[in-house]
Amino acid sequence: MSLAPSYRQAVTLNGGQYVEFTAPGTTNAINVAYSVPDGRSGTLSVYVNGQKLSQQLAVTAKYSYVDTGWIAGSRTHKLYDHARLQLGQTVNAGAKIKLQVDGENTAGPYTIDDVEFEHVAGPAGQPGGSISITDRGADPNGATDSTGAIQNAIESARGTGGTVWIPAGRFRVGGTINPDGVTIRGAGRWHSTLLSHHLIDRPNGGGNVRLHDFAVIGEVTERNDQSPDNFVNGSLGPNSIVSGLWLQHLKVGLWLTGNNDNLVVENNRFYDMTADGLAVLPARGDDQRHRQHPDPDRRDEPELGAEPSARRDPGGRVRQPDQRAGAIRQQPVGGQPVVGVPVRGRRWRRATGSERDHRRRHDRRRRHLRLPGRNNRYRDHQQRLGEWCRTGRGLQLWLSEWRAHHQSRKWQRRLGLHLERLQLGRAGQRW
Repeated sequence: MSLAPSYRQAVTLNGGQYVEFTAPGTTNAINVAYSVPDGRSGTLSVYVNGQKLSQQLAVTAKYSYVDTGWIAGSRTHKLYDHARLQLGQTVNAGAKIKLQVDGENTAGPYTIDDVEFEHVAGPAGQPGGSISITDRGADPNGATDSTGAIQNAIESARGTGGTVWIPAGRFRVGGTINPDGVTIRGAGRWHSTLLSHHLIDRPNGGGNVRLHDFAVIGEVTERNDQSPDNFVNGSLGPNSIVSGLWLQHLKVGLWLTGNNDNLVVENNRFYDMTADGLAVLPARGDDQRHRQHPDPDRRDEPELGAEPSARRDPGGRVRQPDQRAGAIRQQPVGGQPVVGVPVRGRRWRRATGSERDHRRRHDRRRRHLRLPGRNNRYRDHQQRLGEWCRTGRGLQLWLSEWRAHHQSRKWQRRLGLHLERLQLGRAGQRW
């Protein structure tokens, strides 16, 4: 694969082979990251505690091979795709769940990256006073287009600021809808699915849109920046909420422009996008995003506009961090800000105990460093050395400046000895 597996390991299965997982907790559904050869589609058998399930995991290469022909010299991108399956039973922690290539599974070889185990709640009930889209003619089997039925339900609910209900089912939506001023709620993102690659397209949304608990799954197989293949393209308007959604096989989950003041995007999952999961352009200071679940194998992470600084409200929500300045990209979990140290690029991670000990140890050693010269005449260089090491700029920058002032080879050799003894001379060393 052109992108490494999530944990630097993956397994490839051929006929008769299997990979077995131990459920880490109560489980009744799985979400599998996989890949099969280009042009193939089929199924993969699933076993629970040795018993083969009647339902199988559907797999396809349709979304794993993405071309960007307009980029000179580009090659086909080979990506993992995701397939989800409800097991039809609930098992406890320790249960054995096996993916196996049986005789009827002919799409292989199958490369399995990882499996997410979930305990999915049953479908939620319809809220009182809401308008069901099936009552307006929507087809829960996806055989016919339900765009008109959904918009009809929205228009009926808009006058009272009511709720449009999406029951369990798979609804094909070939057009766009205008959800201004209403709440659209589903039975759960594992139960209510809209089959659409371009659901909302509003350059100036009216606001007060509330989208909750359903899935939007498209069929986008390429990145075409001239086509708005996004779940939301444009503006939802002020005071809107997007919560508890499952977004998959789109170009961008939410491509937001214009007025989205006080927008909250929370507890959503982004999978298998050809571009961004969440993009906010231009940046506004009143947008909030937290507890997202991006797909690590693709560019599904939030792509945020540039504000002067990263700010958090008392609840720990991120407000427009400036990624150009290396702002924190990882979202807080449980309302607690994530504190990390910068690593390569602009991603962040927590400092381990050993890293903190390493810093303290070398901080002590730097305090005893004495550069050549009487009366420690290069004290300012020592201070600059400590500052640059702490900020990760590395000693080579400091060494270059020192040499610009002191061209004597004798002093350069002496300085080199000090650096070598401290084992700090490698360019770009991170602290």
